[in-house]
Amino acid sequence: MSLIVWVTPVSKKSAIAQFSKMIVDELGSRNQDVVVVSSEAGAIKESLFSDCVEYTDINAIRALWDDGAKFLYNVGNNYDYHVGVLEICNKFPGVGIFHDVYLYDLFYGWISSLSLDAHDEFLSILYGELVPLDLRSVKDVLAHRVENFPMLEWVAPKFSSIITHSRFAADRMRRLVLGPVSSVPLAYKAPIQVDVPDVGQKSCIHDRMIVSTFGDANSNKRIESVIRGIASSGVLKERIRYNVVGSISEAYKKKITDLASALGVDLNVVGRVSSESYAQHMNATAVVCCLRYPPTESASATLIESLLSGKLTLVTDVGCYSDVPDDLVVKIPQDDEIRGLAYGMDLALQNFEFAEATGRRARSWAEQNYSVDAYVDGVEAHLDIDAEVYGNRVIWQRTRDLLNTIYVDERDEQSLSLLVENVRRFEILGAPSSIGVV
Repeated sequence: MSLIVWVTPVSKKSAIAQFSKMIVDELGSRNQDVVVVSSEAGAIKESLFSDCVEYTDINAIRALWDDGAKFLYNVGNNYDYHVGVLEICNKFPGVGIFHDVYLYDLFYGWISSLSLDAHDEFLSILYGELVPLDLRSVKDVLAHRVENFPMLEWVAPKFSSIITHSRFAADRMRRLVLGPVSSVPLAYKAPIQVDVPDVGQKSCIHDRMIVSTFGDANSNKRIESVIRGIASSGVLKERIRYNVVGSISEAYKKKITDLASALGVDLNVVGRVSSESYAQHMNATAVVCCLRYPPTESASATLIESLLSGKLTLVTDVGCYSDVPDDLVVKIPQDDEIRGLAYGMDLALQNFEFAEATGRRARSWAEQNYSVDAYVDGVEAHLDIDAEVYGNRVIWQRTRDLLNTIYVDERDEQSLSLLVENVRRFEILGAPSSIGVV
């Protein structure tokens, strides 16, 4: 049995907190001793955990470290949810569980909190003096940042090893940490199953097949491309209703509504809904468009929901979406997505039996691949590291932090060796928590 410190957001509103609750409960059922540390800023009003330690309680956390606890940090692209990770991971090195691979927002929140006028200088040091920082002529700011400064290179080296949820960016992570990088598919449970009263109307309204996009609506989900894909075919325009279910800004709602109106597409912007209503919309959908470009996350909850719900799912053939077997989804090439989307929707419209059979196979695969048991198996395997090897990785981590702090070139072997030896002396003196960037 191991003593595990699980650092995570804890609020009910956080998807990562919901994920953590499943994992912590399963670890507890396996007789693992787990202490939850909240990584959130400010007071927690509605926590999923009956008992947790605040990240600001350094004495309690240090006591856990001194007791030999293994620290696991949930890393996501939201500063308010993950500020505690940044505050303590250098003092208490451990495993990073990466839910996102684009982490600029986390970085921006951090550097803004310090009131430092060092944003551009920091990025130039990390990505080179020629990194394009001027956004005035950039059409897609998110795509620009993902390509040029995703900040994975800033966050990943803070951890001794990494668990990620797909193969996406795993090789990139391996160049940033000395320890192992394990790809463990995200654990997830299907949304609430709600029966549709009239089976004859399921996935169809007034003879129109329902196609849906779920989650926060933005251009990264390629909603405009779905509209254009429907508009590219007279049959699709006549036979499809397109639902957008999730939070949406008024400006973006107007943009896609105007586009759909101009192209003659039946668009229904549902907006944010309750969990039960969300499940009803999922159950009543024939085809789920789960598209991302550029990809920013290591796993997609919407993708897993769609597969677990047995839906024919259209995905962009990039990032974590590429991990799903080709025969369980329809993969859309990013460089020809409008034509690919039209093909996928027409396939479901013309061959509904194929769509349902594909959905059944996808559900069976997803139930095994995204199970809580399988995830915890992966976590335990990752933690099964020889103590001496783990200690060396911790030392390597702290050395990297020192190098970053004093701007010593890591290729300077003499300086590197000297710093490693100094860190080892600190270890012997029993002052490990004094090492690192605060």
